[in-house]
Amino acid sequence: MKKWIVTLLLVTGMVDSYSQGTQLTREALRQKSGNQRTAGWIMLGGGTALAVAGIITFSHSDFLSDGSGTDAGGIMTVGGVLLDLGSIVLFAASSRNARKAARMSFRSQPALLPRPGGLGVRPVPSLTLQVRF
Repeated sequence: MKKWIVTLLLVTGMVDSYSQGTQLTREALRQKSGNQRTAGWIMLGGGTALAVAGIITFSHSDFLSDGSGTDAGGIMTVGGVLLDLGSIVLFAASSRNARKAARMSFRSQPALLPRPGGLGVRPVPSLTLQVRF
């Protein structure tokens, strides 16, 4: 029984270790960057409009007899500010993906490949990514 458990754990670890995430191409990264930038602008515009509407509701809440405008205006203002802050995250991610797409390129890399007479080095076209530290 112990052998089966150990074997199962090892096989599970190997299956997970050989899997690789999806590789994004330059075009996919550009598309993702554009989508994130569009979502960032929508969040920024919507958040600003919501915050302004909340401020207006808050400032005119003295006309309401039950005082519910104060609570609603405050909640709208806070929600609008949070949307504006969330748009900053999307703009940063968009910029990061755009930079990553700009650094990706196709190059011929030397690779050690089997040949009929043994091993030989042949150029293989590959997608490269420059990582700067």
